[in-house]
Amino acid sequence: MQTNIINNKTIPNLQHDLLHVGLAFIFGILLLTVSSYISIPFFPVPLTLQTAAVLFLGMAFGWRMGVSTVSTYLLLGFIGTPVFAIGAFSPSIGYLLGFLPAVAICGIAADKELTRTIVGAAITGLIANVAIYVCGLSFLTIVLAGQHVLEFGLYPFVFGACLKVAFLALFMPLFWYRFLK
Repeated sequence: MQTNIINNKTIPNLQHDLLHVGLAFIFGILLLTVSSYISIPFFPVPLTLQTAAVLFLGMAFGWRMGVSTVSTYLLLGFIGTPVFAIGAFSPSIGYLLGFLPAVAICGIAADKELTRTIVGAAITGLIANVAIYVCGLSFLTIVLAGQHVLEFGLYPFVFGACLKVAFLALFMPLFWYRFLK
């Protein structure tokens, strides 16, 4: 059996890993799509579970796979595939673009094993949420001409964001414990 230079893995094992990576990639896109449709309508941007999915994918996949998955998801949405809750070119576009720095933050923290504790996952989730809100509010400021941006783009979402981060902070250490056994 041939040995592949990459990680001293045999070719069949490498193909098995590629299968797992491909399935994880598809799972990530499906998770993001489903989470976008689980929403509470707010004006001008709905409250969805996408942010939780983005943070989870970064913390679970690492930065390379996380950014690749979210980038592909965004590309699919921007070319017209119905993966977004209210369409690509809506007031939510800034939040969608904020998914990229958020998943990168979570992925880098995961690669450094910082998301394996409750505190590490919580801090990572909070920082990643700030990235999403900075991008989202920046674009929403343009859409709303600077008026009522925080009322419509931040305040209604803070409690939900805190719940999502708390859930991930409790879940991620269990996730890592299970998969590192």
